[in-house]
Amino acid sequence: MDNARITRRSFVSATAIAGLVAATGGTGLVSFTSKPQEALAAEESETRIVKTCCAGCVGRCGVLAHVKNGRVVKLEGDPDHVYSKGAICAKGLSFIQALYNPNRIKYPLKRVGERGSNQWERISWEQALDEIADQLLEIEEKYGAEAIQVGYGGGGSTYYDGYASRWCHVMGCHKFEPGGLQCLQPRQTMSQLMWGKNNNDFVSYEGLNAEFIQGDQTKCMVLWGSNPASSCVASGGRPAAQIRAMGAKTVVVDPRMTADASKADVWLPVRPGSDVALLMCWINYIMDNELYNRDSVMKWTNMPYLVNLETGFTLKPEEVGMEAEDLAYLVWDTKTDSAQSMSYPYDDALEPALEGGPYTVNGIRCTPAFQLIHERCSEWTLEKTAEICWLEADMIEEAIRLYAENTPGFMSMGMTGDHAVNSPQVGICQFILEAMMGNYSKPGTMMQMFSSDGPYWPEPGTLEHFMTEEQYKKRFGCIEYKASCRREWTHNSLMLDAINSGEPYRVRAIIERSLNKMMNMPNAAKWGEAFESMDLNVHHIMYPTSFSMYCDYLLPTTEWLENHWGFGAENRFYVRQPTTHLWESVEDPMFFSMLAKKMADKGHQRFIDSFDPEKCKPTPENLPEGFAVELWEGTEIPWEPTMEDMLTANFKSQDPDAMSWEELCDYVQEHGYYETCSDEEYQQFYVYERIDEETGKPQGFNTPSKKLECYGEQIITLGRTGAPWSLYELEPASFEYDPLPYYREPNESPLDDELAAQYPLVITGGHVSMYTHGTLRNVPWIRERFPVPEVWINPVDAEKYGIEHKGWVWLESPRGKTQARANVTKRIAPGVTWMERFWFPETVETSTKGFTEMNINMLTNDQGPFADFIGSVTYRGFQVRVTPAESAPEGIWTEPEQFEAWLPDFNKVEVTDDKDQFKGVY
Repeated sequence: MDNARITRRSFVSATAIAGLVAATGGTGLVSFTSKPQEALAAEESETRIVKTCCAGCVGRCGVLAHVKNGRVVKLEGDPDHVYSKGAICAKGLSFIQALYNPNRIKYPLKRVGERGSNQWERISWEQALDEIADQLLEIEEKYGAEAIQVGYGGGGSTYYDGYASRWCHVMGCHKFEPGGLQCLQPRQTMSQLMWGKNNNDFVSYEGLNAEFIQGDQTKCMVLWGSNPASSCVASGGRPAAQIRAMGAKTVVVDPRMTADASKADVWLPVRPGSDVALLMCWINYIMDNELYNRDSVMKWTNMPYLVNLETGFTLKPEEVGMEAEDLAYLVWDTKTDSAQSMSYPYDDALEPALEGGPYTVNGIRCTPAFQLIHERCSEWTLEKTAEICWLEADMIEEAIRLYAENTPGFMSMGMTGDHAVNSPQVGICQFILEAMMGNYSKPGTMMQMFSSDGPYWPEPGTLEHFMTEEQYKKRFGCIEYKASCRREWTHNSLMLDAINSGEPYRVRAIIERSLNKMMNMPNAAKWGEAFESMDLNVHHIMYPTSFSMYCDYLLPTTEWLENHWGFGAENRFYVRQPTTHLWESVEDPMFFSMLAKKMADKGHQRFIDSFDPEKCKPTPENLPEGFAVELWEGTEIPWEPTMEDMLTANFKSQDPDAMSWEELCDYVQEHGYYETCSDEEYQQFYVYERIDEETGKPQGFNTPSKKLECYGEQIITLGRTGAPWSLYELEPASFEYDPLPYYREPNESPLDDELAAQYPLVITGGHVSMYTHGTLRNVPWIRERFPVPEVWINPVDAEKYGIEHKGWVWLESPRGKTQARANVTKRIAPGVTWMERFWFPETVETSTKGFTEMNINMLTNDQGPFADFIGSVTYRGFQVRVTPAESAPEGIWTEPEQFEAWLPDFNKVEVTDDKDQFKGVY
């Protein structure tokens, strides 16, 4: 058979996609130094232990990789890691099977048949880059650079999205993510606006060390839509368990009885999508009963400040003809019954009113911010909230009092709130509650101001000044959903509408690095039609997925055990250094660097400039007119030809005396990690009270007022101009952004009697401990443990709809249908169901492309109304019906022996010299 032209149908069906990559294994490497594993096995060598970091989830735990004869033979936890402390989970252990998986894309492949036919020929990297660059240049000339999108995120990537961003800035195109506007960012953007820092939580990049925050001082822990026992176990599950064991009371708000909920003092099985109503009830109850920390509210929040009812902004003394210091605001002083100027930080001679008004000052009507927040939340009584959220009023009250009467404590939010139309409001409400209770920068709290500086941040600047104002404003959602400016993510649903309508322009090409868009995008079938219409689809990935079947080129990337990177965790810096290098895989940053070089070689001027150190500098002559130079952070360097060069150049740009990448790896191998500062220097509490030497006043918080801005006036400015994140000043959104919390019923609600009659159950979703997003569905031991997604359903509903435990079912929404296996359990509330996302490598070559059979995103809603400010779509809290199915979907594997086809065959592994992977490109 011809090894250069392949099709799965030439092989035994049980090998599935493994046949695709195996077919290319017979020819030798052209530009690589390689040595077959059989030859390496014949050599004598010692086992070496490489300190690295996992990419199985955002926890990034420390791993000790045992390497013998060029092969990774064992993984174990690294005891030097501040979170995992020598432990490793099932996901982490499984990555030997992922690294050596027969499904790996080994070499660049070019489609030779129809899309979806899975017919490919092996080509060189030189040819692949040359042809892709030619097509991109043609698309730019015909349609503009905005017709190109770069996809990222959603699992399977290794957090290099800054390199995708810098390529996009130079190209003049944009980046789209399946999760950015629905994952963490709604809360973090609000947190940044309200106290100038990301909130910590148990299931994000920040992580938590129980000892560092003095968890023995924590009196109450609230886990809201968060399941750290199954997500980010080292940086979330471990500290949660430790703090609970130290005696903290626990409240869990979750429709499911999760592992953490089973240990809670109070479990509130809230109706999915109604979380903000419950949060506003907590705020209202605490204000009504004066359970808040008065010292915190009066001295360190902006809630005593008077708000101009006409403009929505807090009132400054100069606006009413008063003289005052630079940082001063008006309050209503109850001693004198008059408006008075309060200079930062506060004035003990004044007694500001928290409630009352409206007051009139020089003709301006104004009210304390506290009063406005209280008024907005006042409708959410215990009784009304219980009715809307499907809870008991006395249980809500018990949970609130447990939180409010046991401080210090904290509230850790999960992704649930990010997946609904109220996503920014979740972050706003959480922040107000924590600020009212004084749960910040003190022992036992999660909102900390720990900081440590060091030169070893691995991601260089993103060359933002290469993006012109005209191109910047073409990003879908840029004007209406300005919180997306923080990470410059395209609004996916608006992009999908534009692909279908051609207005304001059609996307023509996708360069994709996320694992499987078809598993992560809402209303996935609709996206399949859109991807089919593209002129060019490129997938840079470890192994074929559903999205790959829409592609014209498949390019091999590395697994994390082959990668160079680094991470900060608390005051420590860890490295992810390569343990081996296989076939012709290329790391993400180097793919973008190679493609940039090819574009430059073909005469693209901006890419030529991006290799010029002088043009990369943020000097006035390099900045476009109107560019927000104050947003420039860090340093800018040109592209480099290897990861070692890129990382070293970036380190040196931050500190000329910094170690090189190789020196840093050697240091970490010997010492365990690089310490950016001592534990004592890092673990600092009450940071906001430190005296600033220049002003002689407390340093406060990183906000315009230096206070915790519970009244979110920066939200108003964001909607009008894009500040503080837009690279250019933007025209106002079509609606005024609201600085106060509010609740909006989900787009599809059980309160809609007509809809609920057809679709009676509310569905939610989430992670299971074996997977993160779309990863590891082709790893035998993991799939054996969790072969298909479950749908949880209460016994009351199961009996009502004829569902049997472990039986196959159909789920349907107004958008589509999919299947799952039923788990009939009392661990989920009546009227609610839950399902995990999934895709099936064993059926990617069928008409389903492996994503339609059992995928909650066949049901999710891609259309609005979207969340204000940021544009989140509805991934959870919509209506479905569940009915019995006769059998499992055709072709799905459920038995352990079926997964044997995916076990590694080490005799077919080629270990290569990654130093040679750029021959013919640089």
